[in-house]
Amino acid sequence: MLTSPAGPTADDAEQEAVAALVALGYKPQEASRMVSKIARPDANSER
Repeated sequence: MLTSPAGPTADDAEQEAVAALVALGYKPQEASRMVSKIARPDANSER
C-alpha cells in the first residue's frame, strides 16, 4: 500500500477499515456507519 510522504490520514484509516469490513461480508453502508461511530479525530495507532 502506498501512502503520501506526510503519512496516512484519518480518512485513509477510515476507508481502510470500511474496506476490511466489506471484505469480511458487511454491506458498505453498514460498514461506513460502524466506522463512523467509533472514529475519533485524535486517535492514532500508538495508543
